[in-house]
Amino acid sequence: MQTAFLCFADTTIQKGENLFYGRETLKGTLYLHNRALGTAFVRCMNCHQLQGQSKFTNRADFGPELGARFLQTENSLRGGPARAYDADSFCHMLRTGMDPSQIMIRTDMPRYALSDDDCHALWRFLLVH
Repeated sequence: MQTAFLCFADTTIQKGENLFYGRETLKGTLYLHNRALGTAFVRCMNCHQLQGQSKFTNRADFGPELGARFLQTENSLRGGPARAYDADSFCHMLRTGMDPSQIMIRTDMPRYALSDDDCHALWRFLLVH
């Protein structure tokens, strides 16, 4: 039974990695826009790095470095109340743009149409960084 769980966890994390790097399709729109963005524009890696990853030299970092430390440690956004993410609040933020303290994230980050399974796979992948 434990082997089956480890295999499931590995495939879930692999799916999250594929979503982060754009090897699996994400669908998203910009805040207040109706048209879907092209798949090349909604990859997480376009704007985010993983915590502890060496800096890419050929792109700008628009969003924070993502990983367990950033997601699960309480901090504030633009001087607002402290917030930390869990899987449900992370998925809610990706879909709506509202962080756990109900403050809107930047409007240039896409709002994603993700299944629960895809969102939790992305969450699991980010927690190993």
